[in-house]
Amino acid sequence: MTTILKWIKGYEVVVDGVVPAEGADAIEVDAYDHLSHTMSTLFIQVVSQDILEKIVELEKANLMWTWLRTEYYRDSVYALDSQIMNLVSLPTQYSGNNLVEFVYKFECQWLHLTKLSKGSSDSYLTTFAAFLKEDKPKQDFLMGFLVKHHKNVIDNLTTKDSLSYADVKQRLMDIDTSDTQDDTALFTSKPSGCKEKGKKAKGNSDSSSQKSKTCIWWKKNNPGKSKGHTWNECFRLQKLNKEKKEKEKDEEANITTETKVRTKSF
Repeated sequence: MTTILKWIKGYEVVVDGVVPAEGADAIEVDAYDHLSHTMSTLFIQVVSQDILEKIVELEKANLMWTWLRTEYYRDSVYALDSQIMNLVSLPTQYSGNNLVEFVYKFECQWLHLTKLSKGSSDSYLTTFAAFLKEDKPKQDFLMGFLVKHHKNVIDNLTTKDSLSYADVKQRLMDIDTSDTQDDTALFTSKPSGCKEKGKKAKGNSDSSSQKSKTCIWWKKNNPGKSKGHTWNECFRLQKLNKEKKEKEKDEEANITTETKVRTKSF
């Protein structure tokens, strides 16, 4: 939030509580009033309804900021301990997939911990803040969190002492992109050396398919012989149908011949 306030030139008014000096001209006062009202409007638009009900009566943006910081901001040693736990628990949330998302979470937690530590005047926290600003600890923590799922990659990176955190991060991003492309290739291409296995798998599939077939004609007449084929593949049924058609054809021929004989006799 402070970054946004600095970008829109409202940090001094909102956070520091700067007001026009005594005897300031009307133009300066009008500019201050305009900026103060703009910042107040910003707070009103972004906070939840419950918070809005509590700050809407505060006329100045600095008063709103002070109330919000007092109510919600925690920079005590307990908040610092909690944030340390949030950081070190990250590896338990990573299963080896989506490395980009994990690195993003790591950087967010590291940044939050840095802000909490540097906001204190205690000497040990000041030392801790200086430690967190160092490049090497950050990259060592990141690689330590990932070594379980990417051991070969991390072992390779640790042999290169000249790498910065940005270098390590880029290598990890490249690996994640490469893994994604490899996974896509597995779906779009057939690996060499797997031709015979593929045929065997097909045979197993055909065998399984055969076993699941049932002939409804045999099931009705002799259930014990109904498995392994369907009615339109049944040789017995085809033979019976053929014999039935030939019989019908012979009967039709006999009827035709008989009809011709009777007609001739008349």
